[in-house]
Amino acid sequence: FDGQGYTISGLTINRPAMDSVGLFSITDGASVQNVGLVGGSVTGQDNVGGLVGWFHYGSSFTNAFSGADVHGRTGVGGFGGQGRGTTFTNVYATGDVTGTSWGIGGFAGTMTEGSSVNSAYATGNVYAPTAQDVGGFVGTVGSSTGLTNAYATGNVTGSDQVGGFAGSFGDGNTTLSNSY
Repeated sequence: FDGQGYTISGLTINRPAMDSVGLFSITDGASVQNVGLVGGSVTGQDNVGGLVGWFHYGSSFTNAFSGADVHGRTGVGGFGGQGRGTTFTNVYATGDVTGTSWGIGGFAGTMTEGSSVNSAYATGNVYAPTAQDVGGFVGTVGSSTGLTNAYATGNVTGSDQVGGFAGSFGDGNTTLSNSY
């Protein structure tokens, strides 16, 4: 999907009992580029993100952003909810994020197994007072994931394993560089 630099303003998705909720519900080997969400809100249950709910192997996001506020239970992020094996380049999230269980982050809720991020940021507040694995950028970072040139500046509230950048940081070949 190439948005050709266009934005979508005021998108509202309200599906509190549904999983994998976002502008794109699930991506699997997809390429999404040159698109953004301005304002609006996205509400779902698990795997909820402004641009994508569940991102999967071989997907890539380039020159994209989400300014939507995002609400959910588990795997909730301002840009993407939860996933693995995905590449993010020149992307950001500015909306506030609210979650109640685990894996809650300003950019992504949970990111694992070969995901990579280069040039990304999250500036929204993350509010998850009953949740664990809560971070300003990502809630949970798993194995073989690389984050480069990334930062988070929002306020973060959580219950257990809470961090300004990441709530829990993975194992096995996980790297973080030039980030704060």
